[in-house]
Amino acid sequence: KELLQSYMKGIFPEVEVEIPDRAWRRLGFQQNDPRTDFRGAGVLALECLEYFSREYQLEARRIIGEAEKGSLEYLFSATAINV
Repeated sequence: KELLQSYMKGIFPEVEVEIPDRAWRRLGFQQNDPRTDFRGAGVLALECLEYFSREYQLEARRIIGEAEKGSLEYLFSATAINV
């Protein structure tokens, strides 16, 4: 849960969310409870996403913004977990 909150803060530092919450969909999760997307990859995928949002904050924000509003419109977090 702490890693999920850290991931959210890395991208949207102004947002305070609980689990479940609709705000998780802004990061590209499929459901209001992001834990359901980690079935196959588990904690390693979450650690990678959290690292990306912490160490490459500007790039992560740009990519998630493009995924959310761009012409591709894909679920970034769900996609990253499965790659």
